Amino acid sequence: MIVPNFKDGDAMNWETEMLISGNAYKRVYEKRLEGLKSKYGLKRIDLDILYFLCRYRQRNTSKEITEQNQYTKGHVSQSIERLVKKGLVRTMPDEADRRCLRIIPEESAEAVYAKMHQVREQMFGDIFRGISQKDIGAFERVSQKVYENMHEEV
Repeated sequence: MIVPNFKDGDAMNWETEMLISGNAYKRVYEKRLEGLKSKYGLKRIDLDILYFLCRYRQRNTSKEITEQNQYTKGHVSQSIERLVKKGLVRTMPDEADRRCLRIIPEESAEAVYAKMHQVREQMFGDIFRGISQKDIGAFERVSQKVYENMHEEV
């Protein structure tokens, strides 16, 4: 096992640790979503799930949402109920397995998805301001590997 040698002789510098923990990202993301949360009367989890469903249309079960986004089954269930009540998604039984419910975004969800996409694109543009595309690519590769390593530990 290789132990990274970060500056200052610590196991990891504070900035890197904070980046990996996601706390700063969560605060920036939450701030950027305030307008959408108010406009649509949704919680952050609702917006995240709706974005996921619109972006990955084939991965549309509660189980897939829970696994991919690390939410509890209860939180996903409550969020789906809110999204159904708002008319943004509908549920329908899977044709092959009637016990499985598919969560389908309604046409009205497209406007919310488009706004979410715009907010996220602008946020990432701001976060990665001044960083070359080559360095962003390296960051993505390293982040993917760190993510995989962390999932092995959980």
